[in-house]
Amino acid sequence: MNLLKFAAITLVASQLAGGALGDSSKEYLTATKVSQIKEMGAKQMDGASIQKIVSGKTLNSSNWTWTFEKDGKQFSSANDGSWEDKGTWSVKGNELCRESDTSGKGELCSKVYFLGRDLRFSEGKRDLHDWWVSY
Repeated sequence: MNLLKFAAITLVASQLAGGALGDSSKEYLTATKVSQIKEMGAKQMDGASIQKIVSGKTLNSSNWTWTFEKDGKQFSSANDGSWEDKGTWSVKGNELCRESDTSGKGELCSKVYFLGRDLRFSEGKRDLHDWWVSY
């Protein structure tokens, strides 16, 4: 098999397996609307997938981490130590819900979208939070 044919087969297999060209692209990580990331190939996660990805894991962004304990506790902090937060998390339906012990905002729930290993979270019906994490 020649190199060009091998590269084409690898590209198609990667896309079928959920990988995408442009994964972690600036456009994906800075998009503000769900419709924008869906056009890039992002898919919404179901509740079981959210549970599997976050439970007992630490997710990372460029300058902070978010840890989800199996017992429903969560902890996030800036890598430079400038802030930290703790609270609880759960999956309700197809949304990741979290409540901060310090923010006073009550429970916030978001749909979770993925492209490759990067996760984006909804804020309202059509908007996205301006942050992201990778697993």
